[in-house]
Amino acid sequence: MFFELSKYGPKSFIDEVRRLLGIGFPMYIAMVFLSGMGLAGTIITGQYNTDDLTAVSLANLLYFTSYLTISSLIVALNPMLSQLLGAGKIQEMGELCRQGLLFSFLVSILGTIFWLLLIYPITLYLAHENYDVYIQDTVKYYLIIVTVAFPASFLQRTLQVYLTCVNKTKPIMLTAMACFILYIPFAYFLVVGGFGFEGMGGLGCAIALCITFWLMFAILAVFVIKDDFFKQFQLFNKWSKPDLEIFKEITRIGLPISVSFFLEIGVFLTIILVIVPFGKVYVASQEIVSQVSNFLYMLPQSIGLASSVRVGYSIGERRLVRARYVSGVSLCLAIFGSILTASFLIIFNQHIAQIFSNDAEVIALVGSVLVMMAFFQLSDAIQITAAGCLRGYKITKIPMYVNFISYWIVGFGLGYYLGIVLDYRLEGFWVGMALGITFCAILLVTYLQIVSKQFIKDAHHVKDAHHAY
Repeated sequence: MFFELSKYGPKSFIDEVRRLLGIGFPMYIAMVFLSGMGLAGTIITGQYNTDDLTAVSLANLLYFTSYLTISSLIVALNPMLSQLLGAGKIQEMGELCRQGLLFSFLVSILGTIFWLLLIYPITLYLAHENYDVYIQDTVKYYLIIVTVAFPASFLQRTLQVYLTCVNKTKPIMLTAMACFILYIPFAYFLVVGGFGFEGMGGLGCAIALCITFWLMFAILAVFVIKDDFFKQFQLFNKWSKPDLEIFKEITRIGLPISVSFFLEIGVFLTIILVIVPFGKVYVASQEIVSQVSNFLYMLPQSIGLASSVRVGYSIGERRLVRARYVSGVSLCLAIFGSILTASFLIIFNQHIAQIFSNDAEVIALVGSVLVMMAFFQLSDAIQITAAGCLRGYKITKIPMYVNFISYWIVGFGLGYYLGIVLDYRLEGFWVGMALGITFCAILLVTYLQIVSKQFIKDAHHVKDAHHAY
């Protein structure tokens, strides 16, 4: 039986879809606006000069890759908090979130130190690649400035996870929208200048980013403190000492999530490096395709996030059949979403390419790759959602291994053979990645089937089966 979908009627299915969308849709909008900040900064800097645009593009790539990879550790709080909420352990939720804030702050400090140590070798690499001294200095000082944002960015990520688990995602969406709107004039004024102020170029973007992250954290913190709903959790009512056991559990669940994210983003960055010898048309096309892919990735990512919360909540309630059912509904929702995104790519592939470039060769190449992308939207959505469901069970290590095999051995391996050895170039790499992602989806869904059944079976063994429904 496919995830117990026949055990519940249409009304239950629709209700579960509404719950998933209630969590996932606001998070999707928030992700779009947060990603939009980086894009807006790039566009604004492009109005200043090309050297600053190059420096900001490089610095943002390094910063956001590092930030998203390290902060993925905090996503471990998602199933931990959801299971406590499902079990009705309200006070424990407050304590766990306090520990999460402490953990994220400590990680941000360690991340800052590690980041500062990396700046020198990054500068040496840019010098080795013959980048202009001005670009080297701008990248260096940009990366130094954004370390100010590290604590705020990690703390607000923790509050986002907390709000998501209690189904309070609209404030996250509204905060992201407000900060995006404020970021644009901040960045423009600091980069380009005005009213007698001489613009700072690319470094203005770094300052605007710091201001925005601290503002986001402040807004979310004030909301949690002032809203009556959160008084039951007593999050800020007392101070707690760091609990190493909780820190270990967060790391146990979160570290594989961080590694998985790095494996995914790393393979696409590697493709860019490998295709450099093919010329600027291929590099530009891959960059455009990656931007579109990242945007489309947010939809199944938001569904996966919602499914993690809902599965974790059901497990906390000891409704293990329901948890399995939620996984099935989440996969169905992801499949429906993938049909929409695939149709969008097939119909509008040329129009999308023309938004990013007016070069005929780039448009033609991007258009053909986007059509290829359309045919693995289904498998991509399924593997992301299945991984989210497994996180609800607090299972993250096996998906990390699956990601490594699927993305690097199958996907990149086949892509390299098709793209380099057989000379299909960029199209060859994307065919390889499509096969790798499909392989990943099959393995993760199969494993989710096994895990969800095993949880129910184990509940029977401990004479807890009467709670399963």
